[in-house]
Amino acid sequence: MNSSYQGGQGCPYLKDFVWRKTYLTEHKYRNLVALICFDSLAIIVIVLLNALVIFAVKTKRSLQSNSNILLACLAGSDLFTGMVGLPVAVAVNVKRAFAIEPFCALEAVHFITLYGPSYVSMDHLVVISVDRYIAIKDALRYRVIVTKQ
Repeated sequence: MNSSYQGGQGCPYLKDFVWRKTYLTEHKYRNLVALICFDSLAIIVIVLLNALVIFAVKTKRSLQSNSNILLACLAGSDLFTGMVGLPVAVAVNVKRAFAIEPFCALEAVHFITLYGPSYVSMDHLVVISVDRYIAIKDALRYRVIVTKQ
């Protein structure tokens, strides 16, 4: 066993990335409650608005340009974050606020859903930036270079 796993105070495979009861103070408790409330409201807004973007691009033929399709893909990854990542974050923060012992599976899922969707969103932003760069730098050949496929 790993030395950081002391009587249920951590997960051996996550090492030092796990919250411990000793971190909880009155000030941090108030911050966790505020974060839980904010994230809970953000879930609704993120899911609704990203679903609206995807729906608009999917149903309106005039919006189905290459750039808008990339934006819809970004909205899809953000929708995944709102439907999976934020609820897991809320669950972890509730567990932390009530000083419940670490639940290793939940901590591992939180770690994965924290970094996985972030990388996907960043990748989409890079692709959108490259698309815009090509559109500006080589505007006359844009439709030949950038296709829906």
